[in-house]
Order: sequence, then C-alpha cells, then structure tokens
Amino acid sequence: MKDTKNLELYIDIDNKLLSELHPKITQKNIILTVQDIKKQLLENNVDKDKVFNIYDVSIEILQNILKYSYGNIADENNKRQADGDFRVSFYSTTSEIMITSSNLITAAQAEVIKERIEEVKGLNEKELRKLIRLKMKTKKDGHENGAGLGFATIASKISKPLSVEFETILDDVIKYKLKIFI
Repeated sequence: MKDTKNLELYIDIDNKLLSELHPKITQKNIILTVQDIKKQLLENNVDKDKVFNIYDVSIEILQNILKYSYGNIADENNKRQADGDFRVSFYSTTSEIMITSSNLITAAQAEVIKERIEEVKGLNEKELRKLIRLKMKTKKDGHENGAGLGFATIASKISKPLSVEFETILDDVIKYKLKIFI
C-alpha cells in the first residue's frame, strides 16, 4: 500500500496560527477535523452563524478533495485517502472568514468546475435555493460521487463570489485553488 497521504490544515486568527493539524483525508477524519474547526472558532468567540456556515462549507470542500484529487487512493476496504491543502482564517477586525484550499485534479475535472462556477455566478440567495431544489428534484448533474450540489451549496453560504485558480502542472494534471469568504 502507498504511503498515507496527508492534508495540511491550518486555523488562524488575525494571521496568528491557532491550530495546525496533519490528518489523513478520510471520510472519518473529515468529520473530526471539521468538528475541531468548529470548536476552536467558537472558543475564540467567532459568530455562531458564521461557524455553522464554515462547518458546512468545510465539509463540502474536504469531501471534494477526498473524492476528486488526482492520485487519491483507496485502501483494501475501498476507503479513500487523498491529499491537499486547507486553511481557515478569521480576521477579527472585519469578522471575515477566509477558507482556502488546493489540490491536484484532472483537466476534465477542471472543466466541470468551471461549468459549476459559471452556473452559480451572480445568483442571489433565492436563485441559489431554487437551483439547489431543482438539482435535488431532477438529479441534474448527479453522478456516482454525489448530486452535483457542491458549488451551489457553497455559494449559498458565502459573502463574496467564489475565487478559483487553475495551474497546469502536467498535461492532464491541474492544481486547483479555491478561495471563499464567509
């Protein structure tokens, strides 16, 4: 079996590192990691509603890293492991939360991400709810790993438009960077 892959996870407040964890990205560890993020932010008096949005968005982002990372592996029990980077930053002067992540994906996955971003771009809260209901009802964009709701869900919980960057590493390998504000 390959070496265990790691996720770099950082939680910082006002650019001061609050927590640095290096768990494997597995289904079980995603929940433990996000619960730790929630606990630490609440202990540092971050607005409760924002913390719950961070919780939901973080699960979505970490699930995507686990499911779609280039080179992710499955163990003998078909449980996935993957690597990527994930950071939650809180700025007390503005009460703004920034979440950044990056991982490797295929060029085909980059095209799907671009389409999903374009689909939610500029939609207001009501329009996002309508899109989410439509996708759930019709299974539009459904696939083996989910219902295709990820970017619509994320967009419904953020305060600024999604910021995405793609950097070609090899012909079919792209470094995907996501930045959001809550």
